[in-house]
Amino acid sequence: MLTSLLYLVIYSLPSIAGWWLCFKAPLGRRKIRLSASIPAPPQAVWLRLDPRNSDAEWNPQYDIRDVTILSQEPLTIAKTLRPRHSDKPFRRIVDACALEESKGRMEIVELSKDGRPTPAEEAPHICYEVTGDGAGSLVTLTYESRMTGYLNYELSRLSLTRYLAALRDVAVGHGSAKTPCLRFSGWRMAWLGFLGAVALIAMMLAPAVYMALSGLPANFFAFAGGASINGAAAAVICLVVFLLITYLAAIFVLATLVHELGHALAMVAFGHRGVTVSLIPFGGGVALTGRNHASAFEAGAVALAGPLLAAALALLALPDAETATKALGYLVGSANTHSSETLSLLTCFSAVTGVLFAFLTLLLNVPNILPWTGSDGAKALAATFSSRKLRLVAAGGLTALLALTFARFEDLLPFGVLLAVLSWWNRKRASSETTRAPSGGERLLIAGVMALTIALYAHEAAMLRRIEWPQKPGAETPFPANGT
Repeated sequence: MLTSLLYLVIYSLPSIAGWWLCFKAPLGRRKIRLSASIPAPPQAVWLRLDPRNSDAEWNPQYDIRDVTILSQEPLTIAKTLRPRHSDKPFRRIVDACALEESKGRMEIVELSKDGRPTPAEEAPHICYEVTGDGAGSLVTLTYESRMTGYLNYELSRLSLTRYLAALRDVAVGHGSAKTPCLRFSGWRMAWLGFLGAVALIAMMLAPAVYMALSGLPANFFAFAGGASINGAAAAVICLVVFLLITYLAAIFVLATLVHELGHALAMVAFGHRGVTVSLIPFGGGVALTGRNHASAFEAGAVALAGPLLAAALALLALPDAETATKALGYLVGSANTHSSETLSLLTCFSAVTGVLFAFLTLLLNVPNILPWTGSDGAKALAATFSSRKLRLVAAGGLTALLALTFARFEDLLPFGVLLAVLSWWNRKRASSETTRAPSGGERLLIAGVMALTIALYAHEAAMLRRIEWPQKPGAETPFPANGT
């Protein structure tokens, strides 16, 4: 009993340590320093940065409004902001600014947020330095703040990298040929995202590995020292599990990247340039652009492009039920290896990868179609229906459609509870601003794309259900007789 418990604790330690390092590790005040070369004169760059100019309060991640100069000496500026394309309420920020235009230097210190003073030891501090760099400018950005968790540190670094990229785009001109249509930002975050996926999958597989290790009649200390055959077997199990986790994490990250690439390609199709795609740990990603959507129809189309592209590629990658069943049977040793129709190693690998990619795509995207606050489904509904009551009715219909598609009738109670929670949550949240209301044809088109997306995922789920998942190693897995 104690040995089994020790196996579970030791196997879980890396996941617990990873969670603590990402979210809870006290880092104190950290400083991030980044530089960017911009092909524009220093005066043009400074004009964009100077907070006193009405055209300067732009940001690639935040909508900023109500900029007010509270005092000139010292320069104190108040503004309200919220994340772009979000329905969160605006937050009021008061900053103290020190400008030295002759030296191309500006410092900003946050004084308060939502009326609450920011302690000096926690106040974020930003410093810009703009100098001539040949025919262009060199911008150096230094950010200092108290941080908790290495994930927050990397998110701050990624945010500042995007900010400099957007500053370059807006200084050069969003329509300029020098501004790339699409870029990938944050390789450090991508690696951290991969490690986060490894930790997440490891936590999900921890009970299975615990049972496998605890079933071995080896003393733990013999296993740790490699002094017995059973200990070697336990080591092999751990190695195989590690390789499996790495393989699943790679597919998990790929499924996330495909989703975000769908958003980014839709933005490019609507004329955006400088679209930045980034991965965030634990199954997240983001595609950002330097300007708001030009219309509600554009916002809805961009929101649906991610799950639509993911569904289409998942269906292309998913093999037929018979091939998938046989490949999975080979994987666990339950297929008939003496059959005349054997599969090659490459075919087995591609079939299993296609099944797992389709399953993880379904797992990631179906909840994202549900109209909870901030999801793609909610954004599409907000873009289509300007009335909050109509959005709630549409959210209810969409949730019911997903329930009927993916659940049996006797399993609809959880979906009913989910619908009630989503309706209450959306009622409490502020609604997103829309620019130009969509026409009747645009509403029908967005509704049709949403219905098509749900239909593709329903077809994908039906194909996955046709696969006979092997149960007992050593026994031949029967193929479905009629494809059902």
